[in-house]
This record gives sequence, C-alpha cells and structure tokens, in this order.
Amino acid sequence: LDQQTDPLQVCRNLFKLPFSVNFDDENPTTNATLNFPLESLGLPLLPAENISQLFSHGYTVLDHFVDDSLIKNALEMVRNGELIKASAIHTLEDDPFRDRSARDDFIKWFLSLIHPSLIESPLNTLLKTIIALRSQVSQIYHLHDDTAIPPSQPNPYTEYQLAHYPPAKPDAPSRYLKHRDGFPISDPTDDEQRRLTAICYVGDPEKPVVGGALRIHRDGGFDVEPIAGRVVLFLSGVVDHEVREAGSDRVALTAWWR
Repeated sequence: LDQQTDPLQVCRNLFKLPFSVNFDDENPTTNATLNFPLESLGLPLLPAENISQLFSHGYTVLDHFVDDSLIKNALEMVRNGELIKASAIHTLEDDPFRDRSARDDFIKWFLSLIHPSLIESPLNTLLKTIIALRSQVSQIYHLHDDTAIPPSQPNPYTEYQLAHYPPAKPDAPSRYLKHRDGFPISDPTDDEQRRLTAICYVGDPEKPVVGGALRIHRDGGFDVEPIAGRVVLFLSGVVDHEVREAGSDRVALTAWWR
C-alpha cells in the first residue's frame, strides 16, 4: 500500500489546520503547506516548529520535555521487578501471527490512570504531563475526546506502557525489530487504529544510555538517541521504527493515542 500512496499523505487529512497541496508527481508528500499562523495557537508544550515538522515529516522531537527531578526517581517499577517480558504476554494460541523474537523488552501496561502501582508514584506526575501534551495535540490533530472517561475506567482511546530494555548479552539481545504502530487512516471517526505515538525517555539523566537509539525509517533513516527527558512524537500509521541494541538500561514510557 505504501508503494501506491505515502501514508503521510493519508494521515495528513486528520490535521485540523488548513493546508494546501502542490501537486507534484515526483514528490507529492513534501509539497504540502500548512496555511495557518502556528504561533497564534499558543501551545506551550507543542511549539510551532514541532507542529510544522510533524505535518511535514510525520515525526518531531521535543527535548527537555520532562524535568530531571521528575524522571530521576521514576524507575522504581523497573527496580522492583514489576515488569514482565513482552514476548511472553501472548501465547502462540492467543496470537499465532505474532513474532515473539522481534522484541526483548520488559513492559507494564496502564489501561487506566487509577492503578495501585501508580498511587504516590513519580510516574503519576509523568503521566499527567503526557496527558497535557495529548490535550494540546488534539487541538491540531483529530483525536477522540476522552475527557469524559473516569480515570478509574479503561480508556479505549489511550494506552500507556512502561518498557525496559536491559543491557544486551551475547545470548540475550535487547532490541525491537522494525515495525509500525498502526495503519494509516484519514477517517476521524475510526476508533481502531492508533493515530499518534509519544515516547518519553525516563532513564537516569546522569547515566546516558549506551545504544538503544530509536531508528526512524523515514527521510533516508536516522537514529534518535534515548536522552532522558526527551519525547519523540510521530504519526503511528506513518513511521516505521525500531529500537536498536541497548548496551545499558533503556527505559521509556510510551503513549498511543486514538
């Protein structure tokens, strides 16, 4: 399908901002222009430069998004062994088509915000920051309204996952092979496909991660280093990505928004 239509062309239709397309058969994706004064939006968590990059390329990077004092102590769940190996969650009978060798991380899902393990946890404050980002993103991109869902109930429009990649060993790799988080859609009423992915790196800022970069497979391919406090935001149905081999502990909180 990607050979017929670039998924970015499809997903751009979910932007709420007016834009124009300059038809160019040789390069149709990059010849689209936002027709809106982005600075007038006044979104402190989502500067105009990042909105423009998200529209033009399908991804953007927000540095220093989370303060060091918040993330430094947000690793207790990892230290306490509360995460389980992702590849072991689904059995062959549950999902015979899943490649269990594709990923090596340990994860914990949060389907609602009122969770016993979140009470009095630094992750609770971190989640609130990510929720604030979702609220601002929803002003420029069509997301389902989840404000009426009680925090004690599972949210069908948002998923949160804490993931830990331990240091790789000769007999135990630590990576996630190339994949995509959803299919490209242009229908704002669709409630099946993930629309946006936000990855927030919550490692110790005093101990930079060795390896573990996020490889973005667009624009020729490039790596985004997992720097503490950094958020990578991208269109779920557009960006193929992978986690490269981690040589030290790599921890991130990921949100998927519908």
